[in-house]
Amino acid sequence: MRAIRGLSVLLFLGAALSCQNYGGATGPSGGGGPPGGGGGGVGVQVGDNRYTPSAVTVSAGQTITWTWQGSNAHSVTFISGPSSATQTTGTFQASFSTPGTYAYACAVHGVSMAGVVTVQ
Repeated sequence: MRAIRGLSVLLFLGAALSCQNYGGATGPSGGGGPPGGGGGGVGVQVGDNRYTPSAVTVSAGQTITWTWQGSNAHSVTFISGPSSATQTTGTFQASFSTPGTYAYACAVHGVSMAGVVTVQ
């Protein structure tokens, strides 16, 4: 069942992002920060089965910080680019240097738990 969910996430994100360029995306940077990202960053809360907010708009190079607050394990998984571990606590940070729309989903829950980053 988990393999089917993972495949569903990959197929969904592959179709949604087949023309996207992830140039300059960066993955885990360690540490983290308060929701809101601090230092001009943007924060996303990872709750039980949802990202809040599920859509964010940032400037190129701006950091997004996802902060786990629920009790269930989740991830932030981009089809091609940065991805977090599946975890129940902690933070994950990423930034994108190329404008575009970048969809992500939870590797555990698939497209029923998804979000999008718009880079201007």
